[in-house]
Amino acid sequence: MTDVGSATAAFLRRRPRHQGIRCESGAAPGRLVTTVFCQGCPWRCGYCHNPELLDARVPPAVPWEAVASHLGRRRGLLDGIVFSGGEPLLQPGLADAARAARSLGYAVGLHTGGAYPRRFGALLDSGVAHQIRTTVDPALLDERDVTALREWLAGRGVREHVWQSVRCGS
Repeated sequence: MTDVGSATAAFLRRRPRHQGIRCESGAAPGRLVTTVFCQGCPWRCGYCHNPELLDARVPPAVPWEAVASHLGRRRGLLDGIVFSGGEPLLQPGLADAARAARSLGYAVGLHTGGAYPRRFGALLDSGVAHQIRTTVDPALLDERDVTALREWLAGRGVREHVWQSVRCGS
């Protein structure tokens, strides 16, 4: 197995208002998951619910070892892990982290704004079964972009892909 300690520690960031890794059911309906919020996002959406995660230059607060320990202690209690953000596709260690979580028996989810559709490749090629959730903002992605991404992902074997429209003012 790949050592993900140094590869993934750079992308994990603690959300200040939760002071740790959060367990929830809303990130993956029907499943109890832990959500890891990744630092950095190229967009500056006015409706962003994690503005403290936008700056990719902020140092990490939660090392991968803490996440792996959290997952180890919750075997049999949690169904999966969701990588959210910020923008998780900015993280070079994302595929290794997903693989490590999967090796512990967890389902893997990804919440992305779709800023880096070609970076899905590294995750898809990792062999990890996962759910991909894309928030579509019509000001950033037009119908052609969405159709192209949907077809590209389907061609790569993505079976669980949830599309949701941005909810302004929420």
